[in-house]
Amino acid sequence: MITATNLSKAFRTGTIGYGATLYSRLGSLLGGAPADDGKRLHWALKDLSFTLAPGEVVGVLGHNGSGKSTLMKLLARITPPTEGRIEIQGRIGALIEIGMGFHPELTGRENIQFSGVLLGMSKAEIAAATPEIIAFADIGAYLDEPVKRYSSGMFMRLAFAVSAHMDAEILLIDEVLAVGDAGFQAKCLERLRWLTASGGRSVLFVSHDMGAVEALCHRAMVLDHGQKVFEGDTAGAIAEYRARQGLA
Repeated sequence: MITATNLSKAFRTGTIGYGATLYSRLGSLLGGAPADDGKRLHWALKDLSFTLAPGEVVGVLGHNGSGKSTLMKLLARITPPTEGRIEIQGRIGALIEIGMGFHPELTGRENIQFSGVLLGMSKAEIAAATPEIIAFADIGAYLDEPVKRYSSGMFMRLAFAVSAHMDAEILLIDEVLAVGDAGFQAKCLERLRWLTASGGRSVLFVSHDMGAVEALCHRAMVLDHGQKVFEGDTAGAIAEYRARQGLA
């Protein structure tokens, strides 16, 4: 479903002001490598290659700043890679920032319709999915309130419900389950198990919750300073992550 080859992303550190050339700024926006002055270029990801097969759940582990969120934003096409190639087969449902893709002035119900349109679903497909989304999110009368009034927990409930019930073959999930209460987290994990076992969905799962990673993921990879330092069975990945955190 996903094939990433030699994926790299560079950012210029510090403030980019009049000292940066127009060429380097345009190159960064268009996905090319920013001009490297030897001091201000930071590679958030470097030469990362991996695959995600149909029905597979792959964990992505690493310390804060290891490149996990950058990877998810590249796969969601929020930002282009500096180098490398991404091949994606299927629709992507990205749950990588609370409320990402929601319009703050629209109600929860209206944002369900909006999300379906963004995924390229037909009106009939959206209408068929809406009752299950509403039931799963369980946010009551707030469904018809503008989402700008939602708490982070309510955002997460609706955002996960939309991603898990819309017609997306690939789910990108970045740490957002940590926002919900324990009961809803368990409900989300059970839904993800069902999606992969019965629905054939593929999931890339970023989390610091090793219990959730162990329960959900078929295998995992560990990132450190933008580079993949381990890829293999989940238990081995967790051991590598803990060792690098000084927790072994």
